[in-house]
Amino acid sequence: KSALLAGDADVGFVWNGEAFLAALEDPAFKYVYPDEGTFLWQDGYGLVADAPHPDAAYAWLNYSLQPDVFWLTLRDFPYTNPNRGALEYARTATFIVKDADGNDVSPAELYQAYIESNVTNPSAEVLRRAHTIKDVGEALPLYDELWTEVKSGH
Repeated sequence: KSALLAGDADVGFVWNGEAFLAALEDPAFKYVYPDEGTFLWQDGYGLVADAPHPDAAYAWLNYSLQPDVFWLTLRDFPYTNPNRGALEYARTATFIVKDADGNDVSPAELYQAYIESNVTNPSAEVLRRAHTIKDVGEALPLYDELWTEVKSGH
């Protein structure tokens, strides 16, 4: 995102939440989904088997996934939000918060920007063309080699 906004790169791979923020910084910034399809991704939570305080970890997860807490991702990290309760909470909230730029906004305004953005809320057609990343197994060294070439510009 930074290299694109600074003019140091003309094209790049940018996560959708970062692209949403980039467009807020510079409306000329455009995010596109390739015609060939994009890949679907998700964040996941994990807990190691011998965690010293598993109850605390579960308490944190339960807290952070509550709609009245999780909606804050619309404000601070505007990635695609899978928590329907959080989206509904933001849509109907009437209080005022500060957005990423320090402006006074309502959660409903953040919700509306999220819903109207093709970056954070891709169309059904984009999702139909999307795919998940598959384990490439023994071909991994080839993928690593090709990706190294892409990154190095050769």
